[in-house]
Amino acid sequence: MARLLAIDWDGAEARYVVADVRGGQLSFESAGAFSMPAGGDTAGSRAELGALLRSALEGKASRATTLLCIDRSNVELAALTLPPASDAELPEMVRNQAIRENNAIAEDAVLDFVPLGDNPAVPRKVTAMALSPTRLEQIQAVLTGAGLAAQSITLRPYATAGLVIGTIADRNETCLVIQLLAEEVDLLVLSGGKAVYWRTLRQPNASHDDGSARRLLSEIQRTLLVAQPQLAGQAVSAAYLCGGLDEHPSLVAVLGEDAALSVSLVDPFAVHGGLPAAVANPGRFAPLVGMLTIQARGDSPPVDFLHPRKRPAPPDRRRMFTLAGTVVALVVLMGGYRVWSQFSAADETIAGLTDELARLDEQIKQSDQRQKAITAIGGWSRNDVNWLDELRDLSLRFPSGRDAVVLRMGLSQGRDAGGTIDLVGIVRDPVVVSHIENNLRDEHHQISSRHMQEQLQENDYSWHFESSLVVTPRDPSEYVSHLPAEQRSAAPPASASRASQPLSRDKRSGGASSP
Repeated sequence: MARLLAIDWDGAEARYVVADVRGGQLSFESAGAFSMPAGGDTAGSRAELGALLRSALEGKASRATTLLCIDRSNVELAALTLPPASDAELPEMVRNQAIRENNAIAEDAVLDFVPLGDNPAVPRKVTAMALSPTRLEQIQAVLTGAGLAAQSITLRPYATAGLVIGTIADRNETCLVIQLLAEEVDLLVLSGGKAVYWRTLRQPNASHDDGSARRLLSEIQRTLLVAQPQLAGQAVSAAYLCGGLDEHPSLVAVLGEDAALSVSLVDPFAVHGGLPAAVANPGRFAPLVGMLTIQARGDSPPVDFLHPRKRPAPPDRRRMFTLAGTVVALVVLMGGYRVWSQFSAADETIAGLTDELARLDEQIKQSDQRQKAITAIGGWSRNDVNWLDELRDLSLRFPSGRDAVVLRMGLSQGRDAGGTIDLVGIVRDPVVVSHIENNLRDEHHQISSRHMQEQLQENDYSWHFESSLVVTPRDPSEYVSHLPAEQRSAAPPASASRASQPLSRDKRSGGASSP
């Protein structure tokens, strides 16, 4: 039997759950919550929080394994699209790309990530999360003040997902999870056993105030719209609200008015048999029960800032050399026993083989480096993209400046074919992002929006978005978007253009010129 302790806190309160694991089954011992100390996020308030935790857990969590989850405000996020790569290559690629794209992520940040796909032959989409070393020390200082040491520190939405996936919802189900706290709301879209899209909103009193509940319903509908490109055509088939009817009376009534959204209430404690004594607002304990559920299964949390994903250590050649040396030594001893006169010659042979092995090992390393360079050069030549024509094509299809503004654009070659254009910008309404995707998506372009977030702005551009456009190579004659309709229909097909092999683009009939 193992004893577990799950803890989390936000700006309003701190919560804990103590449970035992017997044969992979959870049995709750106690749960509780208390208000956060006044003073904000200061050294004094953190010390007071540690003392309050120690007092609340006195005699309840002796020799327990401590699990902690933190909220969105503690981390920096980066939604990335990387070239095709194996899982072993991802950690270094994610760190390098995240630091380049997000200036708030420092070199020494603790960075973990969640891959959204498993196929190493296609561009890899990941959600990266970075926790600063200073913030990590402050969090651990609170636990130290309570006499605790965390075994894992995960992110709250992924802890909540651990409760739903495989227990409340099938692993292959596409669903929405609504998690309410005192002042914040987590909205998660789950598909294929993963959190493919999530966002955290500051929406206090949505459980009991009709106006706040209706605003939250609008945010839920907006979340489902923005998450659609991540679902590969799958529809959200169910929605789960953590908590009971008495916990969210206004929100349940408002959600019931939306015929397209059928919501089920989930008591996180009831999933594992219930608590010995009831607690107020049980839905707020869903992330804690999720952490306990993951630990009881023997799984690792999808995100763990104490054990982030790293590149696997290279094979230990010393064991191979040791084994080879042992075999050779046995052969030498047996041969020496039978033919003592040949012992000296055997020693010389072993020394020569050792030198040869070292020489061959060095040659293999040099050959690997040359092969990587050859592969990279070959990929560059195969994946040539007419970037100037692509940019002109993009500008013609993009909405006007009244609807959208591009803040940053990155162009990169693909590993196998084509390239990627990463867009970061602002729009006046999230529907504009859907229009952008519809205008750009065709047989040569595949676009997906990785992240969208509302921002408080003085101008009309109140939504920040990040999109990735995958581009396939084309013949220059296929760029006809800038031509009038009659010239576009009269343009020669790409096969004829390639067969004629014209000397220059500006003399080609119907060809494209630089804008």
